[in-house]
Amino acid sequence: MMIALPAAADDHAEHRVERATFILRLQREPHGQEQAAWRGTVEHVQSGERRAVPDAAAAAALVISWLHRLEEASNALPG
Repeated sequence: MMIALPAAADDHAEHRVERATFILRLQREPHGQEQAAWRGTVEHVQSGERRAVPDAAAAAALVISWLHRLEEASNALPG
């Protein structure tokens, strides 16, 4: 999944599109009589950081968290 962040100023172009690429791997694991759970990992490709997630909601929350961190870091750069 590629998600484009807001454009930022660049010395070489009027606008630069920042990208964050994530690899989401989920597998369905049955739990006896209970409903099966989707567990897996989320990897931020640019940093190589990978985290385990207990379910799809946690995966989505993690991606959103990474995007917020990237925005904060981008906003902190001198413009």
